[in-house]
Amino acid sequence: MKEKTLIKRNKEIKVRLTEAEHQALLERMSGGELATWIRNTCLDEKPNKKRNYKAADPQLLAALGRIGGNLNQIARQVNTVESDIE
Repeated sequence: MKEKTLIKRNKEIKVRLTEAEHQALLERMSGGELATWIRNTCLDEKPNKKRNYKAADPQLLAALGRIGGNLNQIARQVNTVESDIE
């Protein structure tokens, strides 16, 4: 079997944070340890997979919901009518 290479980290960086800054970092990290998350975020060259979506207009969402409901009613009626047309 292949043995995992042990990485020994001996350099240390100290950062002072306010309570609010520390809490903000804890809320942003995606599980695990804070140090690991900071290391991965700062050193990895991969783009951030999390996307920031803009808030949608509530009236637009309501209109889309009504359109979807109407489309479902039409599909139900079409599928329940017996005819020779395929």
